[in-house]
Amino acid sequence: KSAERYSDLGRVLEKLGRPEEAISAQSSAVELAPENPYYWHNQAYIYASLGQYGEAEKALTKALELNPQEIAHKANLGNAQYKLGKYEEAENTFTQVVETDPRYAEVHYQLALTREKLEKPNEAKASLQQALEKADPEQDKELIEKIRQKMSEHSE
Repeated sequence: KSAERYSDLGRVLEKLGRPEEAISAQSSAVELAPENPYYWHNQAYIYASLGQYGEAEKALTKALELNPQEIAHKANLGNAQYKLGKYEEAENTFTQVVETDPRYAEVHYQLALTREKLEKPNEAKASLQQALEKADPEQDKELIEKIRQKMSEHSE
């Protein structure tokens, strides 16, 4: 079978709620085509869904080595670092994302949460403001609600 078929199978299995099998299929895709960053990224996504953030971080690091320009790899790496409690690294990663492409409201929000963990309230508040400015009122309603909730916490 081709790597692409294994990757497709991995995504289907993950959607069916069979993450262990999905990891196996996605790992086969990575073994067959280790030069494809998207197979590593897909593997990381499944690891993250299992709460295996260390494995997700490794796979995303590999994806970034292969394709350093891909914003999604970097944003998801920041999420894995955050989940692992590596807040300084996560802040650095999220900052790189918003400096490269400031459009992503979710990344500004994650940066704000990370800065809260680092006890940087002013920077966190600024990131929340950026997140609110970048959020699409139609598509990001849940995110806007989360941002407004956090902003009210900062104003208390």
